Amino acid sequence: MSEPASRYRLVRTIASGGMAHVYEAVAVGERGFTRRVAIKRILPQHAADERMRRMFFDEASIASRLHHANIVQVLDFGVLEDDDFLVMEFVDGLDAARATELAIGAGAKLPEALALHVVSEVAHALAYAHAKGVVHCDIKPANIMLTSAGDPKI
Repeated sequence: MSEPASRYRLVRTIASGGMAHVYEAVAVGERGFTRRVAIKRILPQHAADERMRRMFFDEASIASRLHHANIVQVLDFGVLEDDDFLVMEFVDGLDAARATELAIGAGAKLPEALALHVVSEVAHALAYAHAKGVVHCDIKPANIMLTSAGDPKI
């Protein structure tokens, strides 16, 4: 099995938060196989903090057991240069907060049908997670990705 540094190639930073950076990346496999993925990498200032590393690992471990169309899939977990990272499904789209900002900036509103679709699908995903004993403690528009087709993923 290849080392993480050779399996994944970072393309660009997508987002940064209090715990980690998220990057668009490419998973590289045998015979030229590639797949777009997202890599969430713990921030350098948290690399030596065992509590933060445990929280990051717990997030990866818990999310990896959830399989629902509206929940971003966790594909891999590893350590690179003493920094923890997790590999997730890449969602080609934007978050609901940004989508709303863009609509307002254009003098429009999010279409009611789209807003209801998003709320309904997020509720289904949360109900699924709750049935598995998982509570998402940070649901907000910035943490709801919308695919280019308008389907939400948490």
